[in-house]
Amino acid sequence: MTKNPRRKSDAARRANQVIRGRTMLVMLVLGVATFTVLFMKLYNLQITQHDHLKALATEQQTDSMVISASRGTIYDKNGEIMAISYDVENVILDPGGIQDFVESQEQTIQDAAEKAAKEGEPYTAPEVLDQAYIARGLSRILDVEEETILKHLEDTSNRYWVAKKKVDSDVADEVRRFINGEIDEEGNQLTTVDANGNTVLISTGGRPKRLQGITLLPDTKRLYPFGSLAGNVLGFVNANNVGAYGLEAAYDSVLNGSTGLTITPINVNGTPLLFSGSEQMFDAEDGSSLVLTLDTNVQYALEKGLKGMLDKYDAANGGTGIVMDVNSGAILAMASYPNYDLNNYSEVSDARLKAAIEDGSASLADQQLRQWRNKALSDTYEPGSTFK
Repeated sequence: MTKNPRRKSDAARRANQVIRGRTMLVMLVLGVATFTVLFMKLYNLQITQHDHLKALATEQQTDSMVISASRGTIYDKNGEIMAISYDVENVILDPGGIQDFVESQEQTIQDAAEKAAKEGEPYTAPEVLDQAYIARGLSRILDVEEETILKHLEDTSNRYWVAKKKVDSDVADEVRRFINGEIDEEGNQLTTVDANGNTVLISTGGRPKRLQGITLLPDTKRLYPFGSLAGNVLGFVNANNVGAYGLEAAYDSVLNGSTGLTITPINVNGTPLLFSGSEQMFDAEDGSSLVLTLDTNVQYALEKGLKGMLDKYDAANGGTGIVMDVNSGAILAMASYPNYDLNNYSEVSDARLKAAIEDGSASLADQQLRQWRNKALSDTYEPGSTFK
């Protein structure tokens, strides 16, 4: 007869149960703690930092471009245009992107040289279109110092530098041809159109190399067809398209309109994914126009007569004149002298005042005028009040 194995003692069984219980408790505590940490981390990412992280993701995955609204036109009572905006472009450089472009060329040349050496074939490295090349080309086109461009291109951590604002269409087209590799830094033609209508290099028949890190962004510029006429009434628009004086400042919110925005998805290299179906465009809303009671003919006669009188009597403190319609009280003309050119508002055009400023003999009124010219870039004034 076989004996049954000895059963564990009650103390051993209790010890095992205690160990199992403690193990389960420790596992439960660790599980709860781990879940709590994960929950808190997820809560922080998905709830607390949701807006911030969403904005970062959007910034990394999309490229946006502001669409400038066309500023409203200012007319006189007869429909003559006294102020109008037209399209221009800003030239933007990406120093970091240009550095990446240069390094990419150098890597390509190195790989090609190693391949040619391995196969025993001769290899002539092409010119690297580097920062110096780009600076020479843009300096010629934009009339910006080459040293200035090179200095900014050295800061490769910067991804946005405005090389020049508000360039006209002919200059912008020249920059565009330079970017597309159609001309070199000296303006020499590099490309031609072949029989199939493709743009190819004259020297090799290959495709031209397109420069990277240079962008043209649309903008607007204010034009005053009559120059200085009614300058102290109209005021002007500064480099940021904001009315800085006169009617341009007083009615800035009416004239300025609302800017638009285009949003385009980009890949990991920052290249726009065109025609992806995810593009969004918010159209700009053009500003409203103003029709004044001023009459350009009366305004011209008033300014001419005022200037003649002040020159004749050598009035040191200038003068002001107003012509009103006696029946309605409408202002037909309003002028102050000395005046300034609205299309070049930062330059002192009066010869006597300019000479007095240069030799330091300007009178108190002249000094006030100088202060006004500096201040007018940022402040606003009521029309006609400055020189009274």
